[in-house]
Amino acid sequence: MNRLNSYPLSREKKNGEKTLKKLARANTCASTTSDLILKNGSNIQLLSDPNSNAIASPVISINELLNIYMTDSPSPTGPPIDAIQSPLTPSDFVSPVPKIAFSPKASFENSCLIQRERILEELIESETNYVNSLQLLLNFYITPLSNAKSCSIMFTLVKSSIGVLQVNHNKLLRFLHSVADDVSIKKNSSIAAAAFASGICEYGIDTYVYEEYISEYADITRLINSKHAENSTASYLALQTQIISGSETYLQHTQPSTMHMDLSFFSLMQRPVSRISKYRLIVELLLNNTFEIDQNYYCVQNCLNVIKAKLNTVNKSLMKIKELNVSNHIHTLVEGLDRPIEYFGKLNLSGSLLCIWVEGGEVKSSWASILCFKSYILISSVTLNENQTTCTNTFIIPLNSCSVSKDYINSANFGGLVSDYPLSLKLQFENSYCKYELLLASIIELEYLIWKEHLESYIFLNGENKFDYSYSRNNQHDVFKCPSNLNPYDIHLSKYDCENLRLCYFLEVIPVEITKSNGKGLRQSECVSIELKFRDRLRVEELLQAIWTVSLPLLGTKAISQNESRKHAAWRWKIRAL
Repeated sequence: MNRLNSYPLSREKKNGEKTLKKLARANTCASTTSDLILKNGSNIQLLSDPNSNAIASPVISINELLNIYMTDSPSPTGPPIDAIQSPLTPSDFVSPVPKIAFSPKASFENSCLIQRERILEELIESETNYVNSLQLLLNFYITPLSNAKSCSIMFTLVKSSIGVLQVNHNKLLRFLHSVADDVSIKKNSSIAAAAFASGICEYGIDTYVYEEYISEYADITRLINSKHAENSTASYLALQTQIISGSETYLQHTQPSTMHMDLSFFSLMQRPVSRISKYRLIVELLLNNTFEIDQNYYCVQNCLNVIKAKLNTVNKSLMKIKELNVSNHIHTLVEGLDRPIEYFGKLNLSGSLLCIWVEGGEVKSSWASILCFKSYILISSVTLNENQTTCTNTFIIPLNSCSVSKDYINSANFGGLVSDYPLSLKLQFENSYCKYELLLASIIELEYLIWKEHLESYIFLNGENKFDYSYSRNNQHDVFKCPSNLNPYDIHLSKYDCENLRLCYFLEVIPVEITKSNGKGLRQSECVSIELKFRDRLRVEELLQAIWTVSLPLLGTKAISQNESRKHAAWRWKIRAL
């Protein structure tokens, strides 16, 4: 039994001794030194071994080593490899046959899957950064600017738009995360691509909000970069510049040095402007990397078409704003305007009404250009000469200081300018503890109703004045302008100055009779008679035609329909007059 157990070991020992002898013969024949040496006739030892006392032996070629190894290694099947006498060549090393054959189609699909997963990850990362940038813009720039009393109303308007964008894109971000975390949907699948594209269309692009924001962005850019900002030392400009520069400095210095980003005011304001284009690019890439022609592919394709249509709508709206160039037209209509027109916000209604007021103890009247913004109304009387038409006697009135009344004859504060003309209304306002009034009259009933509705709505939104002089105590920083010797109809008896006391008529009744051209009025001697001249109105329309609101009727180029001419007596009088 012992002989049987020791047989493999003795055979193995003989094979090892045979291998070592051949190695020794090869070392003797070699001509160069090597790190391999023989020691004690049984072990191979490195020359670099500090315990070695042997002398460096010649190098053994790789072919000889391989031949020795192959010769002494027993073959599990077949005859021993001792018969192999020739050295191995590179052709003897043949790679095994692959189990999976190469396919160009499979390679393309794998590439699409990888790219699609990267695109979806990029969308989530981009949306996260976008939501964070909106938060930074709102907290560090827009909110401080909108809270400053002397800054433009534009910052309050854009604050509202950014708030809506935040809500929408937070919904989109939560939706994207829910799809990415859904274990039943692979991150690189066409289902995920279709879900992401649908989420962008549903939550990410509110066309109206983006149109409003881009319009406000253009106005704010012109406001900050206008010539008034370069030459004026007004308090609102100084405060505006101080807030913006202070926030920029803080954000730039509090960033980590490894992730330094441009967080300046205009950089953050620009990001919503280019956001829809970013979505279009991402969905285009998703479509290009969706190789499965199924319902998910067509879903991504439809979403891309929707995004392109929305982007086109926003771009057209922006082009109309640029072509209209309202600011240049308005500066020619408002005399002595010391700040950019963008300061007052978006122009909501522009047209013309007959304006009546008391100045220097006399009742004056004129066709006026009326520009209604969200928080201000600008009124400029139009002087009609033979050679030119000019605008003078400008009123700039904050709407939160106003009240509008149609049935002012039956009101508790009856007095001042009064008229029984049916298409007239009274605009009352307050400034520096003085109360003033304007009588506004229209020719056409439709025009009258539009102006009445808009004034009532915007005054309500801004907060109607109670005329208890609380406005004068709390709103001294609002922009206000009126003729220097405009007569107030009432004053605060403990806050007056001598000039206002002299001009005030203390609600003395001033009856005004308004008649149309060729109309037969009563012409009472105790009434101030004012005639509505249609030719003068047509000249004012020509002056304002570039910015005239479409919803307001025109006596000139855009005639009222035949049915309207039968309905409104004012239009019939207009036809007779012309």
